[in-house]
Amino acid sequence: MLHNSEQGLDSHIGGWAAHFLPVADFENFYVESVSLNVGGAAQAMLYAWKSVAHFRDFPRLVAHQTRCLSENYLGGVEDTQVRTKALNETRATIAPLVDNDLEKGRKASAAFDKGEIGKFEALAHRMYFEFFESETRRAKTELKDEKQPIQYLEEVKIHGWATHFLIDSNALSHRDYQALYARTIIANRQFEVLAAQRALLAARVLPAFPPHERQFDVCAMPRSL
Repeated sequence: MLHNSEQGLDSHIGGWAAHFLPVADFENFYVESVSLNVGGAAQAMLYAWKSVAHFRDFPRLVAHQTRCLSENYLGGVEDTQVRTKALNETRATIAPLVDNDLEKGRKASAAFDKGEIGKFEALAHRMYFEFFESETRRAKTELKDEKQPIQYLEEVKIHGWATHFLIDSNALSHRDYQALYARTIIANRQFEVLAAQRALLAARVLPAFPPHERQFDVCAMPRSL
């Protein structure tokens, strides 16, 4: 069982630290755990941070995350104006493509269910549509304000497209995607962060995301949801 495993112990320790240690002490513990990355400690600390981010602020971790993402994926720390302009340009590239590929995914999913196409045919389109459908159901359950599901699902379209079509896309390169993700996390707007993280997880089985891409999480875990 989880609570008797090494992973469970890491989760308990990380969770306790995030809730009860003084801010500076947790920040030091977090950085040490992520740097050493022994067992599941790094991942446990990432989730511990996320679990308390709505009521505890860790300013040095936010600064560390911004610097880490910026240096690894953006060529240096950007000011708000530069980051916003770049985000808007990338999103404007993706936006005209989403509805057409979502419709292709709907048709491909229906064809697969009828046995008309094989398991690996139109896989990215089918996964994109299934991701959107799954997040639609989730939004209706979890987001109570009537405007929130609409806002969130627009982000799901954008970030879902960005992850699911990297391998075939002429519109977005792998480096473009990494920059989009990094800037989204740094900007820290709720629905954009949530959609970006869930889209990344949903597309991880596609060839565009080899196993080493999991290292992306070490500095890219959303700091609040």
